[in-house]
Amino acid sequence: RKSYPVLRKDTEAGILLTAQEIKSSSSATVWRFTGDDAAGWQVSLSSGFVALQVPRYTSRREFLGRLRQVVEAAHSAFHPASYDRLGVRYIDRFEQESQARMRHLVRPDVAGIVGQPLGSQKASLTHSVTDSVFALGAGDTLRARWGWLPANATIDPTLEPAKTPSWILDLDMYREQSRPFEVEGI
Repeated sequence: RKSYPVLRKDTEAGILLTAQEIKSSSSATVWRFTGDDAAGWQVSLSSGFVALQVPRYTSRREFLGRLRQVVEAAHSAFHPASYDRLGVRYIDRFEQESQARMRHLVRPDVAGIVGQPLGSQKASLTHSVTDSVFALGAGDTLRARWGWLPANATIDPTLEPAKTPSWILDLDMYREQSRPFEVEGI
């Protein structure tokens, strides 16, 4: 609480979609702890997970230090015996004004048809997203989503829409395998 003094209670709701009906599924309370600084660090805690997120951070060392603090607090408060999933998600966005820079940082086969001529001056790309899942072995998985989105659009509720068209890169790396909850191992 010292590092994240602002506390808010949210409810996470589920929806079950079948061919016959749409109905609400289980819901859970999510406690959101935020810092009182402008950086935007947030810890989310529910009965099934603990997560650390931030829109921007200055270094990997800073992120890992804060992650250690969160994992140590969860261990101290709840003494969990094991965990089933450990993941890291990284999202980057190039808004329209930085599109030229993107071409120097992103491989052409990943950038796809963004910025490519379409044979007509009247044609312009408005939406193109790739969603790929890679099995990396030993229970490790990488879900990679990337592509061009129009203004005010998103592909995920955790990804805030941009006010201008943008190219996104969303990498979600995780391992689903039950392991003992040990701070050093995590």
